[in-house]
Amino acid sequence: MRLGEDEGVKKTLFSVFLPATERYYELWVPDELSVYDAKSLISNLLKEHVGRHFVANATAALYDMATGVELDVNVRIQDLGFVNGAKLMLV
Repeated sequence: MRLGEDEGVKKTLFSVFLPATERYYELWVPDELSVYDAKSLISNLLKEHVGRHFVANATAALYDMATGVELDVNVRIQDLGFVNGAKLMLV
């Protein structure tokens, strides 16, 4: 499933793993967003889609699944060098 798909804005397609459901979700994220704003967007999209299996909160964090490193909330998505299909985990 691809959530957040829209024309006209440069975006990166992420495959986001949500441990609460043990599933991946494909989400388009605008490149100009900070990781903090991207985390909020992803959390809200998943909350709408997953419902009771996920509760978004301020302490949630995004991790790069390839490295296991938590993403810095102050960095923009476009500055991280991700390509379409990059895997993230939201915990």
